[in-house]
Amino acid sequence: WKIDENEMLPLAVIQDNEEGMGVAEIGARTKTNIANANLIAAAPEMLEALESMMARLLDEHESWKYDNTLKVVRDAIKKAKGE
Repeated sequence: WKIDENEMLPLAVIQDNEEGMGVAEIGARTKTNIANANLIAAAPEMLEALESMMARLLDEHESWKYDNTLKVVRDAIKKAKGE
């Protein structure tokens, strides 16, 4: 995903492919909206990286299975997936 660079249109996040399909219309190009659009655009890669890190961490460090941080991360992943 990426931010639509057409400054004549409201700020939007689009799929980074030939079709450029819309993902989310954010609105005016304010500093906060641009930050939100960047976060939305990065979300798929961030989720994939977090899931990968979790799997590796749990494989290498048994003690993390009992850490409260693990619950926070699992809850965040569930929220990102709409579960």
